[in-house]
Amino acid sequence: HHRHDFPHLVKIEAGQGTVIDPEGNEHPVGPGDYVYVADNETHCFKNRGETSFEFVCVVPERGEK
Repeated sequence: HHRHDFPHLVKIEAGQGTVIDPEGNEHPVGPGDYVYVADNETHCFKNRGETSFEFVCVVPERGEK
């Protein structure tokens, strides 16, 4: 689990995963799904499948490089 001081949008590209929200609830995600993570929101992504779990994070310019 981690957090950032900036928001980001995550697009799931391949595989099957789970997003864990700040309350510890798990939400399944797959290709074509989007996840919005607010700034300072604790979150975690986990692979639920046998293949690669791939996603793209879109962050503001001040985010991680």
